[in-house]
Amino acid sequence: MDLSLAISNVEIVQLIKQKKPEGFRLLYDKYARSLYGIIFRMVNDSVATEKILSETFVLATKGIEGYRPERCTLFIWMLQISRSLSQAHMAQSRVEKSQGHTSIFDLVFNRGFSVQAVSDLLLKQKSDCALLFRKELKNLNPELL
Repeated sequence: MDLSLAISNVEIVQLIKQKKPEGFRLLYDKYARSLYGIIFRMVNDSVATEKILSETFVLATKGIEGYRPERCTLFIWMLQISRSLSQAHMAQSRVEKSQGHTSIFDLVFNRGFSVQAVSDLLLKQKSDCALLFRKELKNLNPELL
């Protein structure tokens, strides 16, 4: 029997919070296969799926303090992270194909992504994305700012 299936989510979360590599390994062993399948169905690209899966685990381990077990299971929380990253990937792909560049305003307002998700997607600092978003918003209506 796989040890990752026998250990509880509470124990895995504790190990990750303690920065123990075993926690990450158990988390990966327990959920990577399922998440990979779901992500692949969304993006239909194995390279993008691997990247999104990797980023999901990085964000989950870095943001483990934000996990609230009373709100949802660990798997659902990670699924939400991977879904957000997958949607951002698909949105960027559509924007790049149609416009040749990425509009932060489009990703935030039309696609529903947070500025943090956009900054992760575009590999830019959150503050830079916020400034660009503000600039795009100002270009739409200078009276807004």
